[in-house]
Amino acid sequence: MPSIPFIKGDKVDDNTDFRDALPVNYYAVLRDIYGEKGYMLNYYGLSDFATGQGVSRGSIWVERTGLEGQYRVSGTSLIKIEDNQDVTVLGTISGTDQASLTYSLNNLAIVADSKLYYYNPTDGFRQITDVHVGSPIDIVWADFRFVLTDGEFLFQSAELDEEEYEPLDFSGSDFQPDKIWGVNIGQDNFTYTRIQLKAVKAGIAGTHCKAEFKDKWFALTRRSNTQYQFSVIQSGSSESITSREIEKVLTKYTMNYLKQLSRYSLKTL
Repeated sequence: MPSIPFIKGDKVDDNTDFRDALPVNYYAVLRDIYGEKGYMLNYYGLSDFATGQGVSRGSIWVERTGLEGQYRVSGTSLIKIEDNQDVTVLGTISGTDQASLTYSLNNLAIVADSKLYYYNPTDGFRQITDVHVGSPIDIVWADFRFVLTDGEFLFQSAELDEEEYEPLDFSGSDFQPDKIWGVNIGQDNFTYTRIQLKAVKAGIAGTHCKAEFKDKWFALTRRSNTQYQFSVIQSGSSESITSREIEKVLTKYTMNYLKQLSRYSLKTL
């Protein structure tokens, strides 16, 4: 999976803001102590918990009663990892690409390899073959419907039947027609409708170049004819959080490489 070594940095001179080497298993604590501004604290690191079926392609923690647990697309398998470290294989997911996972009141939904899959303990694992699903690349649960995109249009499931997709229930990017790279929701239980004057003139680099944290969305974005940058996106606004040093790192990579990145592309020192 593609990755960019931001943590290690890119040393350009003796006055650079960050170095090309960092301590292993230590992290900085910013606190005044003995006349200094901080100190290094030993970090205990991570320990193995369970073994999957291959490369991790995406995961989700489900809190919905009846579905609760950690699910992961591992290699070509959908697995559930129990608290006692048991791993259960639930089904086969084709492809090697990054998977999108979300869940509804009744189902865990997975989009991978341009296919849509559902799982719940009662009906088991199955592929949704509704012809109106098309070739999806991303999916979310919003306003009691699954909303997915094939890169050109947005589709939604029926309100009373999550496995039914109506041919006329679709929309596109009308504000600034372009390829749709992904979908996300801005708040819980939002109404699936257009909000005037809330469009953001910035697009993400790729389907999985986004992550939600504390009710905000962070993404690798770019405006027309500008460099890629990391931004925090809220309803109606986009603010860059990219430093000069990170911008320098990003310029070394092509657009095709950057669009393959995902929030899972992290490597621990």
